[in-house]
Amino acid sequence: MQKWFSLSEIKRLIGSLYSLMGLRKKADREAWQSRPRKAIGGGLEYHIFSLPQEIQHAMKIKTSNEKIQALESKPAGRLGSVEGAKLQIKEKAEKTVNKNLRLEGMLKADCLDDLAKRRMNAKLEIIKLWEEFEKSSTEGKTASQYLFCCAYNHGQIEVADSVKDVISTISQSSLMMWIKQARNEGIVRLAGKYGNRKKTGVFYANQQLNDFIVAMFKQYPHCCAKQVWRGICANMQRFEIESAPSLRTVARFMDDWKRDNMAEYELMKNPDKYRGKLMPAFGNASQGIDRYLQLWETDSTPTDVMLKDGRHTIIGVIDVASRRPKVFISKTSNSVAVGLLMRRAIIDWGVPDCVKTDNGTDYVSRHITELFKSLEIEQSLCPPFTPQAKPHIERFFGTFTREFLELVPGYIGHSVPDRVDIEQRKSFAERITRGKEKDVDALPELTAVELQRQCDEWIENVYLKTPHSGLNGKAPIDFIADWINSGKPVHRITDPMSIQALDYLLAEVPGNKGIRNITKNGIRVDTFNFIAPELAVHIGAQVRVKYDPFNAGYINVYWLDGEVLCVAQCPEITGVSRAELAQVATAKSKQLQSEQRKKHKSVMRSMKPKNVGKEILQHYKDMPGRYIGPENVIEYNSPALQQAADQVGAIEAMSEPLTVDEINASAHKVTPEQEKLMAEIIDLEERKKANAEREKEEKKARAARYEEMLAANFEGISEDDDKWRRYWETSAEGRTHIRMKNFDAEPWPIINAR
Repeated sequence: MQKWFSLSEIKRLIGSLYSLMGLRKKADREAWQSRPRKAIGGGLEYHIFSLPQEIQHAMKIKTSNEKIQALESKPAGRLGSVEGAKLQIKEKAEKTVNKNLRLEGMLKADCLDDLAKRRMNAKLEIIKLWEEFEKSSTEGKTASQYLFCCAYNHGQIEVADSVKDVISTISQSSLMMWIKQARNEGIVRLAGKYGNRKKTGVFYANQQLNDFIVAMFKQYPHCCAKQVWRGICANMQRFEIESAPSLRTVARFMDDWKRDNMAEYELMKNPDKYRGKLMPAFGNASQGIDRYLQLWETDSTPTDVMLKDGRHTIIGVIDVASRRPKVFISKTSNSVAVGLLMRRAIIDWGVPDCVKTDNGTDYVSRHITELFKSLEIEQSLCPPFTPQAKPHIERFFGTFTREFLELVPGYIGHSVPDRVDIEQRKSFAERITRGKEKDVDALPELTAVELQRQCDEWIENVYLKTPHSGLNGKAPIDFIADWINSGKPVHRITDPMSIQALDYLLAEVPGNKGIRNITKNGIRVDTFNFIAPELAVHIGAQVRVKYDPFNAGYINVYWLDGEVLCVAQCPEITGVSRAELAQVATAKSKQLQSEQRKKHKSVMRSMKPKNVGKEILQHYKDMPGRYIGPENVIEYNSPALQQAADQVGAIEAMSEPLTVDEINASAHKVTPEQEKLMAEIIDLEERKKANAEREKEEKKARAARYEEMLAANFEGISEDDDKWRRYWETSAEGRTHIRMKNFDAEPWPIINAR
């Protein structure tokens, strides 16, 4: 039996059911199973079982007819066997097709909507009632069907109201058709073929139109149907269409596309929301993490609470195995603030095996990386723009915001819509009068210290005691208690000297990564000179310094390889205590995704929706307009205008010619146009002078930037700074600067003058 057919062979077998072009579009749209055709001409051939049932049915009937014709061409002596073969082939084909249709109908019946199911069930109930009626009838089949339909229409047959509501009357022809459809095509055929024209419109037949709308969604996610329709009207020749679809058709297709491609549209409109709502999350980020202090996750987020000293940032850390969190309230987030949070967590909990952070500058700074390296803690960096790589701290921040921060005085909302909702809680009159009278409720009530205390209390008394789904319903405090009470080891820092050493590791470094030169005046840090007897024999050497975490008058001095040199002090400020400082900088972005992005870029390149505004304008400019001919002008006049004209004429007649002196004097007057030109010349000279001064200052700034890098021996500079340095050294300005500097450094020759 032949199983693979080309489109030409299928067209020959099914006749006029589909055109060759219609078959090709249907094969592409429904993704029929295909393979390359080995015969001459190439192309594709399709497996018969991947074709729709109606096409299979038509092909089998055609094949049966061809077989019958072949049998009929044989000698007349075999006429009886031919006739028998005809019947056998027809019956076999019809039984096979009807069986497949019934099986397909049973599968499709479960996918029907409510209205279609009601129609199908009502017709099935009527067929069942007819079969019972036929058994008790003494008339022939045709007469019985007629009597049954009359009895049903006059309400003489008891039937459920649900059936009568759907089908109030029936005819004999309808009853016969339903019975035949149920027997040959399955029960799903009784539901009717409503909606078979879906996805057959112009946007599905013309791929360019489809791609144009997808490109518009990508470039302008919130575009309306009228804008898209005007873009189509401006590009009809490009899309090879004679007339544009109606505005309603465009709007209907846009709504259908958004509904059928909800995830793709959300990715175009809001990638962050797509990642949170629609991106698959089938895995388990805590799989394999079963030990206390095995893995920590840390991140930063705005507090969403307005404090007396402004808005602050929350830096958080969570132990993945126990879900134990700790937060630190800081004005901003930098490496110093992250280090202080690590200090609190290490002293209170213990030393972790690994800490997972993002790629923000506050987490990958030398200060933090050296801290982890000194404590032999592994630092795991998440890929850029992937907050889902550290889901536990992200989920804690969500819970922390919803269950705690929203109840804190001064909560301003997590987003602009949240803030608007908070403002809408007051009536319009209250919002208007708030500008005249100070709103006491809107003033911040808490300081950063007070908020820190409340956060710590909520974590210790609420969060740790609440059952957690990630711990199979166990509370975090119970997990910690079970771990500690079982005698399992916990690496802690309890010795006072070790805690003091930890504080020195966490000490902040000055600018330029703490690298300084020892001069004859000592070490210069923050406009102060720090001195020590040990520095006297190392003048000119480079060292790295750190602030003393407890006294602002001292600094710790190290060699560049980390070896301790000494402790230097500033006599002017010795003994002044140094307060804890914290600064924060959060960095969150996103990654883009995937095959959808590549497809969108391809469509964008081909459709170029950025130019649709110009195309629409040009399309309307090219449209033929209504010609306006010359006007039939009638001179307008009034008594007042006539009187004024007479006065003007009299004045002109009375005016005398100018004398020669007056003419010569007027010739030397400067016209307004000449004054304007002179002002422009003066302004141009002033701008040239200002540009020259600015260029001079910029050259000085570039030279100072290079000298600052040179002073650090180009160590620790970023990749961008290194690229700029190499480019500047090869430029004319840089070569001149270096040549002049070397010239100044060379000793002047001694000239003996007599």
